[in-house]
Amino acid sequence: MAEAVFKHGNPIMVDHTPGSAVAAGEVVEITANTFAGIAHSAIEASRKGSLSLGPGVYEFTADGALAIGAIVYWDTTANKVTATATNNPKIGTALTATTADGQKIDVYVFSFLGVG
Repeated sequence: MAEAVFKHGNPIMVDHTPGSAVAAGEVVEITANTFAGIAHSAIEASRKGSLSLGPGVYEFTADGALAIGAIVYWDTTANKVTATATNNPKIGTALTATTADGQKIDVYVFSFLGVG
């Protein structure tokens, strides 16, 4: 199952050559704890592909309660969005709310700003 599902927007795509295969919908940490992109299509290991840096709206799974407007981060261990900034790259802003772990949430992704 995809980690991120693209809903709409006009994302900026950047070249990326992964060391191992990347699945469509996978979130890829580009710079440790700072910068992440989203694969819209699968990328073979050691082959150039592209990652979205936003802007766009994507559906993710949340790791717990998150409020509308909350800044969210990508938890690279749990593969979910979280409110925890420590050791997680910033991914965007919550557009919907969640009340429990495992719920779906819409996020406005703005990784292209390079903020973290």
